[in-house]
Amino acid sequence: RLDTPTRAVVTYHGEKRDAEGEIVKDADGKAVQVELYAYADMRSTETSGARGYVIATHEQVDDLPDQSQAAIDAKAREAASRLTADKWREWELSCAYTPLRMGDVGELVLPDGVDAGLHKVLVKNLKLDLKTLVMDLTLKEV
Repeated sequence: RLDTPTRAVVTYHGEKRDAEGEIVKDADGKAVQVELYAYADMRSTETSGARGYVIATHEQVDDLPDQSQAAIDAKAREAASRLTADKWREWELSCAYTPLRMGDVGELVLPDGVDAGLHKVLVKNLKLDLKTLVMDLTLKEV
């Protein structure tokens, strides 16, 4: 998680177009260029402030029908929301036998570190060694 991006930066560079979609030209007859950028942070407790630095992803938008700051801001928010998709936290740990099965939901309390605190978790996978009664668990935050 320490190398997971927490900010999405979106840029657009292209020819300015009017409301009808025609290219806007300057006094010399050259196409007016427009450059827009926006950024948005992902919504999570794992913020850049918690780790002291920001990792960003960059996305160049080639087609932006509405060439406005509001449109590029919306694209940045959309890109930031994709950062969190399928990025749920998982922990792998070993413990003494406990009567659990895959699909059970519980709470995991971590005393310190980046993940310190209470986490609601799902038992994603488990493996039991019958000789030692040690379980290997994969827990997924829900």
